[in-house]
Amino acid sequence: MRTKLATAVGAAALIVVGIGGAQQASAAPKAAPQAGLSGSKTWGNTVGWATCSGTGTFRVKAICKWEGDKHTSWVTLRGGSAKLVPPACRFKIERIGVHQSV
Repeated sequence: MRTKLATAVGAAALIVVGIGGAQQASAAPKAAPQAGLSGSKTWGNTVGWATCSGTGTFRVKAICKWEGDKHTSWVTLRGGSAKLVPPACRFKIERIGVHQSV
């Protein structure tokens, strides 16, 4: 009986954690390009990158399949351009996301 109760409590905790994570994700910075930044995104197999130019602070995120997403550190551009490459996905990359700080 205790095992069933512990399992039910554990499952409920996982559901609550999952819901909390979804709420945090909706508060993420808006996707670029936005005012001040422009660029391009490229991905295939397990790797990808984005090249941005202009003015602003951004990071690049690899949306991985079957594992957690991976991202670069935030970079601030004041003119010029930068190519950011997040760590490779272990199995497959689904797409690249560019997030700009607000």
